[in-house]
Amino acid sequence: MGTAYPIAYDETGIYAASGHDMQRFEIEKSGSLRLAEGIYEQFDESGNAAYTMKKGEETDVITEEEYYAAFEKYSNATIVNFSYGASDAGKAEVVTNNELEPRQGNIAEDVNVLEIVQETASEFAVKKMETSYF
Repeated sequence: MGTAYPIAYDETGIYAASGHDMQRFEIEKSGSLRLAEGIYEQFDESGNAAYTMKKGEETDVITEEEYYAAFEKYSNATIVNFSYGASDAGKAEVVTNNELEPRQGNIAEDVNVLEIVQETASEFAVKKMETSYF
């Protein structure tokens, strides 16, 4: 995952994506992340696309339209913004993927994504508990 597909969240979970897939994770009462659904675009040797959706132990073939409709949830989710030092600290903003412009530069230092996702998951779990979504 790169900056083209930033981690995002909404009231239903935390999203991760790439050019050919998207996963939505939910936070269980224990605080652990669980894959709620994943959508995948795969190509055969002739370049024909096939689309699948995985929920729990079940994987179903879906249409291209269903794939893009599911991906739209990610596009409307709020991006998790990262600051890369004191000079960026005052530039934080809340945008959705649909509002994001290709304006992000290269990351000049290592970022501990796992730590950031865990912190975001913890904050999300607290908000869910406060609003009784469990």
